[in-house]
Amino acid sequence: MLALSACSSGGEAAGGGESPAGTPFPTAANGQDYAACADGNCEVLVRESATLTVEGQKVAVTVADGTVRLTGRHANGSELDLSVSGNGVAGWGSGDRSHELTITAADDSAALLRLTSS
Repeated sequence: MLALSACSSGGEAAGGGESPAGTPFPTAANGQDYAACADGNCEVLVRESATLTVEGQKVAVTVADGTVRLTGRHANGSELDLSVSGNGVAGWGSGDRSHELTITAADDSAALLRLTSS
């Protein structure tokens, strides 16, 4: 079974990142250490684009005009393609695993994202 959902409302170091220059972002717990997302739980800063591997699934993340887009392919071959903006939440999953991505802060080209899995 495959489930997808999305809704929206209005540094560089691996061990705790910096905020985008000139933007009052909170600090990401995992900075830009995308490997921290491997277990499905992380908080990272994405500037323009990144690839996250979440429990073996590669998810491409792009940020443009304050919108975060997630694309990838599930193990069963179906496509993942979600867009969320503002302080929105996007969820996806298959079988007994689900993932939720929350936008904590975003501007035109960067977003602080919190990923939780269950």
